[in-house]
Amino acid sequence: MSITARLFGETKDKREVTEYTLSDKDGSNIKIINYGCAVTEINVPDKNKVLRDITLGYDSVKAYEESSTYFGTICGRCANRIANGSFMLNGRRYTLFVNDGPNSLHGGKEGFCYKLWDSEIRGDRVIMRYTSQDMEEGYPGKLTVKISFSYRNHQLGIDCAFVSDQDTIVNVINHSYFNLNGHNHGDILNHSLFINADFYCEDDENVMPYAPAVAVEGTPFDFREYHKIGERLFEDHEQLRKGRGYDHNWCLKEDWHAAAAIGDISGIRLDVYTDFPGIQFYSGNVIGEAAGKNGSTYRQYSGFCLETQQFPNAVNVPEYPSVVLRAGEIGMTRTVYSFSTVELNTPQ
Repeated sequence: MSITARLFGETKDKREVTEYTLSDKDGSNIKIINYGCAVTEINVPDKNKVLRDITLGYDSVKAYEESSTYFGTICGRCANRIANGSFMLNGRRYTLFVNDGPNSLHGGKEGFCYKLWDSEIRGDRVIMRYTSQDMEEGYPGKLTVKISFSYRNHQLGIDCAFVSDQDTIVNVINHSYFNLNGHNHGDILNHSLFINADFYCEDDENVMPYAPAVAVEGTPFDFREYHKIGERLFEDHEQLRKGRGYDHNWCLKEDWHAAAAIGDISGIRLDVYTDFPGIQFYSGNVIGEAAGKNGSTYRQYSGFCLETQQFPNAVNVPEYPSVVLRAGEIGMTRTVYSFSTVELNTPQ
């Protein structure tokens, strides 16, 4: 494999943004910028060995600065939703910026996705670093984060390590949107999806998990066998109404393989592997209308997310795995997005 770097553009305050291209031996490649650690392109072969870019994104820094879609970015310090922008830690209440109805979402007003990260090529990896100061966005502790990106054998590896000088809460995730037929190739409703989970977290009217997980059995949230994304999306189900589609956390089984999806036209298969306990499947319900890269326009259901993560709102729900990082403790997570092809109509 090889890694090259070029100037992608400048931020509004005239700081240079670098784009890194990680190429495999067959020419397939991943592109990442150090603004928000955004994965801007994923170019992998389809069933006919033709490269397709299968992730939604932008082709200017300005678009990433002004976006609220989180296309491809790293979200943190504590990603996903926190109820009422508030939590208790060590007997003290902390207040966060509210940017999603009554809730704090993906780190607040200027989370990690809006930061310019220090970056370098180190061997066969791209390393990105950011230091979040004490009380940035309302979070306690000075948190140092290092993310390592690798791409080989059609596998995008994202390794994250972090440490804080005070007790804090952490959930650092990648927020890539996928369309396995091509980023500008219509909707994802006929993609097949598998999620390796027996339980999921129900949402309240603010798309907020609030209670212990419930069984997927007998619901449109059972993806233990492959189903088309659109197959049950429009059923009259309370949780689909509350999420305006799928926008929920699944409680993963502890066996590394989290999920898989298959493009109905391209034959491209995505497998997701992780040591996180949860995964957020989001069916692109509220993308709206976004002007994307290469002159494309993204709309509702143009892409889907499989965000490996700690459970949303975990700091406020005792039954969920803890997101508390103790002072001096080194936290580590790993997620791998693996790309291959299959013969269509045989998803397993």
